Amino acid sequence: MRIRNVSNIHHRGEALFAAIEHRCLESQELAKSAVLAEFLGEFAYRNAVGRYQSLPIERHLYQLARQLNVELPCHHQARNSGRQIVLHVMTAAYSRGGHTRVVERWCQAASGSFENRIVVTSQGEESFPRLLSEVADDICLIERGGFVQRAQLLAQQFLAADVIVLHIHAHDVLPIIAAALVDLRSTPVAFYNHADHAFSFGYSISDRVYEISGFGYELSRKKKSDGLPRAYLGIPLQRSDARALQGTESSEGYVVSAGTAYKYHPTGGLDFIVFAEELVAKIRRKFIVIGPDRTKEAEWQQVYERSKGLVDAIGILPHDAYIAKVRGAACYVDSFPMTGGSAFPEVLLEGISVFALQLPCSGYSCLDVIRQPTTAALIDVIAEFFDGGDRAYNQQLNQLQTQLIALQGEQGFISRFSASLQSSNDALDGVPYPYGEQQLEHYEEGWQESKVLFIPEKGFRQMDYGTSLTLWRVLLMNIGGHPGKSIRLLMDAIRKKRG
Repeated sequence: MRIRNVSNIHHRGEALFAAIEHRCLESQELAKSAVLAEFLGEFAYRNAVGRYQSLPIERHLYQLARQLNVELPCHHQARNSGRQIVLHVMTAAYSRGGHTRVVERWCQAASGSFENRIVVTSQGEESFPRLLSEVADDICLIERGGFVQRAQLLAQQFLAADVIVLHIHAHDVLPIIAAALVDLRSTPVAFYNHADHAFSFGYSISDRVYEISGFGYELSRKKKSDGLPRAYLGIPLQRSDARALQGTESSEGYVVSAGTAYKYHPTGGLDFIVFAEELVAKIRRKFIVIGPDRTKEAEWQQVYERSKGLVDAIGILPHDAYIAKVRGAACYVDSFPMTGGSAFPEVLLEGISVFALQLPCSGYSCLDVIRQPTTAALIDVIAEFFDGGDRAYNQQLNQLQTQLIALQGEQGFISRFSASLQSSNDALDGVPYPYGEQQLEHYEEGWQESKVLFIPEKGFRQMDYGTSLTLWRVLLMNIGGHPGKSIRLLMDAIRKKRG
């Protein structure tokens, strides 16, 4: 649920965070505290209030769980090989998006060195991805039950692991509860910081953090208080080699970009649609954008009509169709205002020339050196590429392909992971490539500019009547300027709770 045009949104967001956190810490019932914590996690992930963790809540949940008198199942899962067991803990796995692909590539790259097991804490109705099933040695889906029952099952998985890696969603507190039920002092627990721009739970039970970017590394150092050592691990790439760059003559001649729709939403004066329209006006070539869908988003339909079909947002594609569409392009432009993360470097390894804009938050690969300072400069360099400059440009990209494979290819990624397990925490290193100055308040400023406050509705459905009523009172006290709408929403929520 979104409440728009919220005045003084930063102050109200901070007040809501503090109030919900207080209610969570006030409760001495594990289930109630856990539900409130998950609500807060989703709230803080969606609203960039400037809070990136809540160690007090994590410790509170841990202590409440320690007081439980529960027994774990007595059986132990057999080791399938003589290799170390790495347990990848996920909240949910998806058939699209970069989050699941990271785990898939990690397991694939580590297949000869580690036994890879996956446990999923809350898959829900989403079907489990086939590709992930094929690369894991074992998969456990914790489907149903309350927090304690599910935590027992997860704790049992913990006991069988030599290394635990958290790939969890921001709101997921089940690993914290499970960690309280077993002794993990001799088991390395790593937090993989895949959503490095946002809030998350999981730090208090980890002994190290794996960073994926220069931005995340700097944000963690300057805005988080967990005191954990941090190592650059990066995003594992699917290819361990690179296709030859094809240039403009051997392609179909169009430009392509890909990313989740929200990565293209205008923020901080950066507007991808305006850029795309200006680019096609200059080069007179089709620009296909994969992810956003013009049949569902008016602004993309409007630019399609204004450009006479040259700018076309075609929606989400199956992976095979996505790869085919990318390989047919003459060049690829990284999404903005939010970078495409793994998609951007992977396209280069597919043999497609890539272009990108300098962003306030970057450092996700060594490709930052080709980013252009303005959209005008980006348009000029792409136009030059199509005007006979592709050979010279691709010479630079050839060198970057080699560097990418060394850093984020299968061998480089697993070598860094193995080294981090053998190194003392004070020997863990930072990001191994230059990434420039990062604007750490970028996402906070963009959220304030939007004036949109997101309230997680799913959390209310999981609460008992008294908890949901208490929380709605907190919201009513802090969402000023919208009393009528807030009261109507409150009454609707009460009616739903009553059935």
